[in-house]
Amino acid sequence: MIHDVDWGYGTKRLHDEFYHELARLASSSKVQKLSLEDKNSERNDPSASRDLATFLCLQPCLTDLTINRFNGYIHDDFYHELARLAPSSKVAKLSVGGCNLEKNNRTASRNLAKFLRLLPRLIDLSLETSGNEYKHLYLHDDFYQELVFRASSSKIQKLSIEGCNLERNNRTASRDLAMFLCLQPRLTDLTIKDSDDECKHLYLHDDFYHKLAHQASSSKVEKLSVGGCNLERNKLSASHELAKFLCLLPRLTDLSLKTSGNEHTHDDFYQELASRASSSKNRFFNKKSEEFKHMDQREKREYIRRFVHPTLSEKTTRSTSRACEPQSSYQGSVQQQIEYSSVDTPLDVDVPSTSGINAQSGQIPDGPPARGHFQPKRENQTKRSSGSKDDNLDGTPRKRKKKTNHQTSLMASKFKL
Repeated sequence: MIHDVDWGYGTKRLHDEFYHELARLASSSKVQKLSLEDKNSERNDPSASRDLATFLCLQPCLTDLTINRFNGYIHDDFYHELARLAPSSKVAKLSVGGCNLEKNNRTASRNLAKFLRLLPRLIDLSLETSGNEYKHLYLHDDFYQELVFRASSSKIQKLSIEGCNLERNNRTASRDLAMFLCLQPRLTDLTIKDSDDECKHLYLHDDFYHKLAHQASSSKVEKLSVGGCNLERNKLSASHELAKFLCLLPRLTDLSLKTSGNEHTHDDFYQELASRASSSKNRFFNKKSEEFKHMDQREKREYIRRFVHPTLSEKTTRSTSRACEPQSSYQGSVQQQIEYSSVDTPLDVDVPSTSGINAQSGQIPDGPPARGHFQPKRENQTKRSSGSKDDNLDGTPRKRKKKTNHQTSLMASKFKL
């Protein structure tokens, strides 16, 4: 019985009858996880695209779906049928990669958004590029407008947006995307990142950051990860609004700002964080409120800058040498903590020490001790436990056997050699 299917069918053209038969037998499928890769179905009849959408939506056991299209083209009928049959789908986890609808009608983008919005069991959604080429991800403004239309009814709990470049879109698309992120009532885990370390594939208009700050109080996000955020082409106000958004999130408990060295954030970002962090109502910044009380504005700004770069997270690994010390006894920067990452030694490995005793278990290892290590004799321990009056650790020294003339002559011959 097949439960997991990786279907890369774009290398060869499949006849329309293939898709028709898939749609006819969809209700009897036992597939739970499906990965679909399509390079081009443009030569097929539009009915083939409709049948493919029917197959995806009517499988009773399909809960994990990946659509990775690369440079493909699917008829508008595919997206129309997806939206129509979305309420019948059982998909709970969906990943859409490299979705390029530039050659499609605007209604295709709108129907794709309807499909995402109408999936009754969808809780985990990823929108990302295919590989490192931004040109593979393009959605018309209608997509973002439709997303925000009924965001309040969304059941999505985890959302990841990777390599989202809205430079060719209208400014309203950025604004609608921000509203969609903030108005979802069940969204608690949000990730926005670039598709690689070049920081060229993530661009959002200033309206995005302004709307984020404006709607932050409505957000339910608890865990937020932002990676590769390059605001060099944005106005100073964008950095200002991003910092404001972080501080105004009412339920934020885990924040991670991951950087790669190629992105740019204006000083206004750190300045705004420093001025708002101490009065923030979320739990993440409340943990730092006591430290902020004893700092002036300049000290706060520098502290925030070190705190944010290279990562802003409460889960930073402490070094092994400080693992047993209380947190207050080590005030090193986050950078220092990362450089001296902890190395876990298995418990069954004997760690050499100057005493010859295992440093972790506290036991004397079996076998010969390392050169220069002191190894207590087991027979002496037995004597002491039985009530021996000898206080010497090594017990009564044994007398050496006197070497015979034959042994002495052998040793002398070795030295001559």
